[in-house]
Amino acid sequence: MNYLAHSYLSCGDEDLMLGNLITDMITKRDEEAYEESIQKGIELHRKIDTFTDSHPIVSESLQLIYPTQGKYAPVVLDILWDYFLSRNWSHFSAEAMEAFSQNIYFLLEKNSDRLQAKIVTRFEKMIQADWLQSCLTRERLRKTFAHLHKRTKFNSNFDKVDDILDEHEEELSLAFMKLFPEMISYVDANCRK
Repeated sequence: MNYLAHSYLSCGDEDLMLGNLITDMITKRDEEAYEESIQKGIELHRKIDTFTDSHPIVSESLQLIYPTQGKYAPVVLDILWDYFLSRNWSHFSAEAMEAFSQNIYFLLEKNSDRLQAKIVTRFEKMIQADWLQSCLTRERLRKTFAHLHKRTKFNSNFDKVDDILDEHEEELSLAFMKLFPEMISYVDANCRK
């Protein structure tokens, strides 16, 4: 799952959302500096990743992506999950996706004094480039992967993601629509603990 999904899978809790979104941007040592309520969001993020990484639907979906993406297949699939969430947003939320995104951005700005400077800088870029809606259309998805290609240390085939969708979009979409309700149930159960 990527930024949009992790934002959504935060039980409507501000601190869980903050922790959920910063997890991939911090070190273990950084984590200790955060309040317990934000650390719970970091823990939630890791539980989500563990759940998805071990799920058979994810394994099957990765097999469709590995031929062109190799070691980057999990990264591609995480971003594609946000693409399918964007396309099916109204199935999962009564709130418009743009309003949801703007609310998340507002909460990130409001809580900037509780975050490390490097995280604030990253979130400023997120807000400016509207990362939460970066997978809304195929065109925006292409731009997302072009940007990601510039940041990779090794050769990538991110330009082939369009081909993957041309061939497997329906199959991957159906996989997402089976997986995401399970994710919601899993996260809801964890939030009630």
